[in-house]
Amino acid sequence: MTRSTNPVSDFNVEIIGEKKVEKPYAETLQVFTFKVSNLLPKEREIEFMPCIYITSKQEQLETRDLINTSSLWSDSLKPNVYKIYDFLFKEEQLSKIVNGDQIFIALMLESKSVQLKYEFIREKGSWVLSNFTKIDFILTKKLIQNSLTKKLERLEVFEEKYKVTFESLTIEVKSNDLITVVGELHSSEGMYLKNTSFFVYAIAYDEEGIIIAQNRDRIHKERFYGFEIIDFNLAGHDIVNRVRKIRVYPT
Repeated sequence: MTRSTNPVSDFNVEIIGEKKVEKPYAETLQVFTFKVSNLLPKEREIEFMPCIYITSKQEQLETRDLINTSSLWSDSLKPNVYKIYDFLFKEEQLSKIVNGDQIFIALMLESKSVQLKYEFIREKGSWVLSNFTKIDFILTKKLIQNSLTKKLERLEVFEEKYKVTFESLTIEVKSNDLITVVGELHSSEGMYLKNTSFFVYAIAYDEEGIIIAQNRDRIHKERFYGFEIIDFNLAGHDIVNRVRKIRVYPT
């Protein structure tokens, strides 16, 4: 469906199909199928921007309906693999596809340090890559911290067991080799802890699920009055770039 050469050697996006999907008692959808390929021997994080469609009459359409991501608008690709995604338009928006129509796809890579923009045009029944742009960003400390904060995971089953909840969890970057997990631990049973004293763990994992840093602190029942500030240092070589998830939980 797409006729193009790969504009970068380590990543590629192609339109490989289109179809109409009719669902009983629902709107008919125009579906565009994309093949996204990670050509590097390492896992990569991607974040999709809204898909933009421009008709031959220059009407701009936009959709945020994306299928097959692991979470809203973002995903990760294992080394040397591809994955299929679908963008959905309502038929009332896009009833007919003709030559001269255009599709714009943009993605962010490497924790928003690189943006790739692909522009496709409809020619003779196929989608042809007409333009490609790669933009490299200099990440600020705040952007890096925001990206790392999104990698925090709470284990709510454990929180329910100990009748506590974590709030305002964030990551602070001290250096490439040191990050800090900061937040609040609240009792869900009022001012005091219902259970006995326990530990709170913060554990960092790399892309292969291997623990690369961990820390813990003991929460004492007799010293707890409603909430407590948690502050964990996680140290490891190049942890800022290696970490893929950080779990915080009581046990």
